[in-house]
Amino acid sequence: KYDKNFGEAYLLRGQLYNNKHSYKDARENLELAVKLLPNNYEAWFNFGVANFNLVVDFPNLGYDKQAIENFTSAIKIESNHVQSYIERAKSYIQMEQFNEALADANKAISMDSRNSEAHFIRGIIHRHLENYDFAIRDYTNAIIYDAQNSVAYYNRGIAYRLLGYN
Repeated sequence: KYDKNFGEAYLLRGQLYNNKHSYKDARENLELAVKLLPNNYEAWFNFGVANFNLVVDFPNLGYDKQAIENFTSAIKIESNHVQSYIERAKSYIQMEQFNEALADANKAISMDSRNSEAHFIRGIIHRHLENYDFAIRDYTNAIIYDAQNSVAYYNRGIAYRLLGYN
């Protein structure tokens, strides 16, 4: 209200809206934040999170492509931000661009080999590619690094079933 050029305020408000799952409001604030803070990876990352989550409610408005662009911008600024690679991989999965998703999941794992979510995401990609043995390996690693990950157990069971194990 008092300073329309206070980018950090838009960033913080956008992050808060993301945390409240109010992604449309988050997107509105983060769009301003990235204009005012074009070199701030957090602004781009959170903008990507908002766009990624809007795809569920608005599947044909191009938010998936925008999310990939946002995460790419975040990575260009902060190339060591593992979560940006994970989130971009999720966006690629959503668009059924599995080779790109796999490259990002591999990059995330190379940066943090104990990241449960990165292994889990790579397992999902391998399942889509019908590489069930690799999917099982990745789901197992996700479980090793986070034994509470019930979805990894479930997906590993599906992969075993797809291999013919009963």
